Amino acid sequence: MGSQALYYSDGTRVIDLSKDNLELSEGDNKIYLSPTELGLEYGGSNGINHLRIDKSDQSLDFKYEDQLATFDNTNGLSLNSSGKLLTYKDKELYVSFDQGKNVKLHPSNGVEVNLESKSLTITGDDLSYDDGTNTYYASGSKLSLKENSGDKELLITPTKSYLNYDATTGISYEASKLKTTYGNKVFELSSDMQISYVDPDNQLSIDPTGMSLDRGGKTVSLAPSSTGSDMDMEISLSTTDYLRIKDGLLAYKEGSNEVKLGSQALYYSDGTRVIDLSKDNLELSEGDNTLSLGENSFGLTIGTDKHLLVNKLTQKVDFKYNDVSASFSSQESLSFTAGDKSFSLGSTGLSLEDGPRKIAVLSDNGNQAIELDDGTNRFYVNNNGFEVDFDNKHFAINDQEYLHVDIDPNRFIKVDNSSATYNENGTELIIGGSTNFLEIKDNVRSISLTQDEKIKYTEANYSASLSKDLKVELSDGIRNISLFGDNHVLKYQQDSYEFGIRGGSGVKPGLDLTVDGNTIFVEGERNKDVTVGVQSQQFGDVSLTCDNQKNIDASFAYAGKEIVLKAGEQGISLNNSDDPTTDAVADNLDGATATPDMNGPQYLDSKITDGNGGKAKGRVEVYYNSAAESFIGNASIASTVPPCVDAAMSIEVVKDDWEVNIGTESDRIQLFPTCGGFGGGGWLGLTPQEIDVGVFLAWAVRGEVGIGDDVCGADLWAAVSAELGVRAKADLQPFKIRNVGVWVDLYAGIGVDYWCVAVSGDLTLAEAGLSGTLDLYFEDKTRVKGALSGYITILEIISADFDMDFDTRF
Repeated sequence: MGSQALYYSDGTRVIDLSKDNLELSEGDNKIYLSPTELGLEYGGSNGINHLRIDKSDQSLDFKYEDQLATFDNTNGLSLNSSGKLLTYKDKELYVSFDQGKNVKLHPSNGVEVNLESKSLTITGDDLSYDDGTNTYYASGSKLSLKENSGDKELLITPTKSYLNYDATTGISYEASKLKTTYGNKVFELSSDMQISYVDPDNQLSIDPTGMSLDRGGKTVSLAPSSTGSDMDMEISLSTTDYLRIKDGLLAYKEGSNEVKLGSQALYYSDGTRVIDLSKDNLELSEGDNTLSLGENSFGLTIGTDKHLLVNKLTQKVDFKYNDVSASFSSQESLSFTAGDKSFSLGSTGLSLEDGPRKIAVLSDNGNQAIELDDGTNRFYVNNNGFEVDFDNKHFAINDQEYLHVDIDPNRFIKVDNSSATYNENGTELIIGGSTNFLEIKDNVRSISLTQDEKIKYTEANYSASLSKDLKVELSDGIRNISLFGDNHVLKYQQDSYEFGIRGGSGVKPGLDLTVDGNTIFVEGERNKDVTVGVQSQQFGDVSLTCDNQKNIDASFAYAGKEIVLKAGEQGISLNNSDDPTTDAVADNLDGATATPDMNGPQYLDSKITDGNGGKAKGRVEVYYNSAAESFIGNASIASTVPPCVDAAMSIEVVKDDWEVNIGTESDRIQLFPTCGGFGGGGWLGLTPQEIDVGVFLAWAVRGEVGIGDDVCGADLWAAVSAELGVRAKADLQPFKIRNVGVWVDLYAGIGVDYWCVAVSGDLTLAEAGLSGTLDLYFEDKTRVKGALSGYITILEIISADFDMDFDTRF
């Protein structure tokens, strides 16, 4: 003992104030205290137990047998009890209560739960669950359930939904068409009233244009007639055996036998003989022989080379017997042919022919002409000049060929009204013409100076040209390249593809790509603006421009209508060139109308309640008053055993009006097949004037793990739930969407219920919740309204919450 020390020891116990702290010890048990540290140590069955609190680094270290707890600013919080672990670090909470069983929470990364072979992940709007056998996925635009090692799958998206039982069995809905497949059988039903069924032996099709049934090549069909309000019908056993009624005409065919009967027709044929009153005359035929008689004509045909035809309207007689033929008419005058010899006299002149020899005096487009031709040499003269072909040489002076002289068989000179040509063995020098000033060419290649002031070279499918303003064009017949054009520095084209580098006078630099008439482009000027756009005749034009002041202009145009969005320093504005007017918003009823007494309530039969101890009940109430033309019906069902159901509906009909409610927004239909896990529901309200609909998906799970016994013990529990929904209201007459909205509600919690002798209690280790709504109203101006709130609590040490909302009109 002294001014700097106080120390006492009896060999077992020690009191020591000699240092900067106070220390008390007895065997393995020790207590020490200093300005920055507090410590407690005592012996146990599993080593030294301790509690240490260090003020300097703000840390806590606790150990009792196999119970461990640490906390500091660097490593966060860690709790370990008999292999069960809880940590909190960098805003992430992690709880492990057995091998393969853990929960992880993070504000950005979401929620992750692992339970042996099962896992759950919630990130943003996406929820994924895998139980080792099946995988479940849900987001704002997609819901899917899939068997991991099989073909069973369910998919629901805004544009497509399907349910597959196996590789050959399923049902799908896409593009307003419902399709069911069972093996090699397919059934389809579309919104435009089209129904079809197909299997290897049968086909059925029903739509607004008619119906058809095909079984093994035998068909029955029914379709509207093109000539009236009646229907066309056909029964066909094969291509040669059928019965048809079309446009008021009945046609029957069996093999070579055929009959046609109608108001305008009477026809019979047995394959050889024909009786036909279907035309304006009577026709009898047998094989190639035909006799026809009408009001203005008479005809007799025997075989293919004998006939006599008389036509009163054209005043023509036509006779043929083998190789001798003659005809006479008021227009064609007289003609006669017998073998190689022929004679004709008509308005175009006189012609005599004997084999290849010919002499003619004729009128050639109003010009009198004489032609002599022996098959090898020819002389022709008319008012415009002459032509002579003699000894394989051609000489001509006329209005078509001002001059044509054959120098020898390999060379000639030709002068016409626009050009002069010298040809030697197929190589030509051409001066003038409709396309070029000057051209030299042969059968393969050509060099020319064109009239649009280009030098052009062609060879087979290849071509190249250079203009006086230095524009270059290259092509191989499939691909085309141009340089220094009016709008592009370079442009490449092949089939329906075009790629260009923009530039030129008054054109902004940029790139564009065109495929099948659809163009995507980027253009802009340095330190000014940049524009990205898509141009399509089918889908319209879309462009987005951002300038150096961070102003954004977005535009969508189609069929003469344009929507323009402006944002940035210039403010926010939305303009629609065809903005429709809005209708008033009607209120919905809060609940169903109660039914007056009418024989009392009616309960569903015993099948619902058998074996459930009364935990599943159904109820139906019906009221009808014929004098008032009024009907009221209410029905409900509730079950607290799988499948858990809470549903109610009401129908009310009065004279000239009705209302149906299958659930309401405040009393929604709810269905959880296993009373936990995945579920959902919604509501549907419908009147002749409006529709109110909502759909939601939900997931909830709770798990507990117990330790200890009835005297002292604890239950560690974890609960997670999520709900995502969509709602909408619309007018039906005329159809107009009034408002649409979405909501989300998330919760996660971990806690402990404990007891020991007469003491019990509970402790929430961590808890977090998030809920939000977003609604879009189509009023005089588009209105967006939203709210978001959330909270998090950890051991009542860390606690935070927020609450925000907004209401904006465009």
